[in-house]
Amino acid sequence: DAGANTATLDVTSLGSVTDNSGTTPTITYAIGGTPLSGAHAFPMGVTTVTMDASDDVGNAATQQSFTVTVTDGEAPVITAPADQTAPADIGGVTATLDVTNLGSVTDNSGPTPSITYRAGSTILTGPHVFPLGVTTVTMDATDSAGNAATQVSFMVTITDNEAPTVTLTTNSTQVAAGDRVVVNIAFSEPVTGFHGSELNLGNATLTSLSGTGTAWVATLSAIGGGDVTVSVPAGAATDAAGNGNEMSNTLSVRDTTITETQTQISQFMQSRVDLLLKNQPELAHLLLGSETGRLNSQVSRGTGTFNFANRSDAPVWMMLNGSWTNESDRDLTYLFGSIGSHIKVNPNLLVGGMLQFDHMDQTDGAAKVQGTGWLAGPYFVARLPEHDLYFDGRLLYGQSSNKITPFGTYTDKFDTNRLLASLQVSGVLDYGEVDIIPSLKASYAREAQSAYMDTPGNRIPKQTVELGQIEAGLAFVAPMPLYTGEGEMTLTGGVKAIGSFVNGSGHAASVSPDYEGGRARIDLGMMHRMVNGGQFQIQSYYDGIGASGYDSYGVSFRLEYQF
Repeated sequence: DAGANTATLDVTSLGSVTDNSGTTPTITYAIGGTPLSGAHAFPMGVTTVTMDASDDVGNAATQQSFTVTVTDGEAPVITAPADQTAPADIGGVTATLDVTNLGSVTDNSGPTPSITYRAGSTILTGPHVFPLGVTTVTMDATDSAGNAATQVSFMVTITDNEAPTVTLTTNSTQVAAGDRVVVNIAFSEPVTGFHGSELNLGNATLTSLSGTGTAWVATLSAIGGGDVTVSVPAGAATDAAGNGNEMSNTLSVRDTTITETQTQISQFMQSRVDLLLKNQPELAHLLLGSETGRLNSQVSRGTGTFNFANRSDAPVWMMLNGSWTNESDRDLTYLFGSIGSHIKVNPNLLVGGMLQFDHMDQTDGAAKVQGTGWLAGPYFVARLPEHDLYFDGRLLYGQSSNKITPFGTYTDKFDTNRLLASLQVSGVLDYGEVDIIPSLKASYAREAQSAYMDTPGNRIPKQTVELGQIEAGLAFVAPMPLYTGEGEMTLTGGVKAIGSFVNGSGHAASVSPDYEGGRARIDLGMMHRMVNGGQFQIQSYYDGIGASGYDSYGVSFRLEYQF
């Protein structure tokens, strides 16, 4: 019977009996001695039914029997589970699931058959790795009688619910205003819809964005207002499943705009105070009043100079010097002028005042610093009576106005205060035809930059540069025989020991120039005074003996006529 392991049959009308006389006997049907009176539920398999009969006079028929065989012709019934949906494993594109305990099967008889699960041609015996998307799982079962159930199936859908991750990297460790920062943007899976306008940028602008899939490259331009930062916000791009990305790490690149700007300013001030001391006018000749006017120029290795001065015995004296220097990474142009006047207190003492001005340009690639300044203050010149020993000193104070274009993109202004002091002792020792000229000079210059706000909005802190210098020299002037018999030939030369110390506050304390420390300079030349009053002079020098990383040398030729 359908859904049962028995079959209900009425076999009591089967077979027949005959007798020779009397009433036809009744057949007794029995199973194992139990009479059947009608329909009977026969079990699965073979059941023997016996047949007995007796006539009216008690004659019993010979017992007969037949078998009733009940067979299982009903297939099992499989009930499929509902379709299954699961997210992919974290960080993967698959999900591992065990679906072999899902669904059920029923059968009308015998042991419950087992279900065979298949994904395609693969029989599932436990956990199975399902790919993204939809996979059909079929279910089959056969009972012990060989009846196969109708195949059923269900769907396993693996969804991508995981947001792509984003990692930002760069090779840049530090930047300044205008520098480029190349940022590598790596998504954990291919994405679309990423345009770059979604980037979170700090102190930078987006120059370009390129890439596809998982690899993208963004080029940024630093604006110099602080550390450059960049991140990709959540949801800036989507993967194939429509998941928006997670927020990336925040990449930070140190901004050196302030440091580099301060370095350029400190180098500028160090060079300027050095040139300021080098170009200070000699004052001892003012007491003698013997200096003639001059207009000179000179060019040597990497440098050039010119100077102009009127006669020293004029009521107002003046001088103008200029120089240029080409270093490995910097070009310097310097112009210096001084004007002064004094009164003669007595034949051995002059007291006066001077005004100095200078202008310097410093160029280092795209960076440029330039400034104009002034100094003013008193000076004196004195002579030790009855001796050729001279003293001169000065004390000057001033200011400067400057412009800096640190990266070739914007220009700012800054001011400095300046102080200069010097004291020199010199003399002439007469050894027959040879004059020995000893000298000792101590000088000090200080320049203090005021703090200011630059164009990107940074506060550039104040800093100070101090240069102290002691020079001890011994020069000589000796006549040389002139074989032509016309004019006068003189050999000049000398050696000078120079000790420099540079001090600074703020950032300038960390920037040391090449000329700091001790060094020596040698000069050697020859001068020919002609009978017509003119002179021809050759001078050579080498400066930097004993100094590491600093040397300067050159040769100059001078032809002069008095005017």
